[in-house]
Amino acid sequence: MIFFSAKKAGDAGATYDIYRQRYTDGQWTLPEVLGPAINTEFNEVDPKLTVKGDLTFSSDKPGGLGGFDIYYSEKGDTGFGLPLGFCAPVNSSANDRHFTLIQKQRFALLSSDREAGLGGFDIYSIDVYAEIRSECVEQTKGVTVTIRAQVDPNGEPLIYHWDFGDGGKGEGSEASHTYRLPGNYRVVMSAEDVATGLIYPEETVNYIPINFKSGSTVINCPPETTLGSIVELTSIVADDAPVEEYQWSLNNNQTSNTKSFKADFLSPGDQVVKLYTSSTNSDGIKVVSCVQKTINVVDPLKK
Repeated sequence: MIFFSAKKAGDAGATYDIYRQRYTDGQWTLPEVLGPAINTEFNEVDPKLTVKGDLTFSSDKPGGLGGFDIYYSEKGDTGFGLPLGFCAPVNSSANDRHFTLIQKQRFALLSSDREAGLGGFDIYSIDVYAEIRSECVEQTKGVTVTIRAQVDPNGEPLIYHWDFGDGGKGEGSEASHTYRLPGNYRVVMSAEDVATGLIYPEETVNYIPINFKSGSTVINCPPETTLGSIVELTSIVADDAPVEEYQWSLNNNQTSNTKSFKADFLSPGDQVVKLYTSSTNSDGIKVVSCVQKTINVVDPLKK
C-alpha cells in the first residue's frame, strides 16, 4: 500500500489531498481519497506511515502554529482518527514538512524554513518525545439508554418504577436515563398496582454496561455547587488506560497534578474545570488530551 498527495485532475482551483492505493492480485487498485477526517479544503501533503501504521502528514489548514504544520493521526478499526498537531519544537511559526519518524533511533527528521536555518528549507532532527496536544473538548453529556418493561395488555394497570443504579430514578413502562460516567450499573424495576397501591415484591434486575471510548477521560464532579463550597474533582479513565501525568486547571487559577483534588469555589457563575492527561503511545510520542466541564456556582443569597 502507498500513500501520496495530489490535486484533483482538471480542477485549477483544487488543493492537495491525500490518497491511498493498494497492491492486490499483482496490480494496483484505483487511488482512494482519504475521508474528511484527514483531508480538508486546504492542502494536505507529505503522508507517511509509522511502524505502527499511524499516519503523519502536513497541512496548511487554520489552527496550526504556522504555515504548514505536521499532524499525527492514529489508525483505528474504521480508519484514521482525528489528526492532532504537534507542539513546538516539531511545529513552528514557519512551514514544517516531510516528517519521518525513525523508530529505532527514537528521533524524527523534518524539513522546515524556520528562521533558525541556513536558508530556504533545512533538515532538522527532532527528539521523538515531543508532544502532540489536542484541543480541549467539552465533556460528553453521557450515554443515554432507554429501557422498557414487558407489559401484559390484558393484565392489571401497573405503574413501573425504575432505579438506574447511579441515583437516577424513572417511572413508566418505558424510561430513558443518561449515565454521566462509565461503569456496570444495576438497574431495578418494580411494579405498583394502580388500583391498590401495592408494590409487587418481585423485582426485575438488569445490568447495563456503559462504555466510553477507550482511553477517554471523564471529570467526575457535580454540575452545580454553592458559593464557598469545596468540591472533590476526580478523573475517571475509560478501560483504566494508563495515564502518566494529570494536570488540573480552573479558571479561578487553582491547579493540581494529582488524579483527584479538592477545589474551592469562591466566585459565583460558571467555572470551567480543565483536565489534561498525558501518555506515551507505542510510537514513543507523548499524547496530551484535554477535557473540560463547566460547574455552575450558585450564590444562595441571590436565589
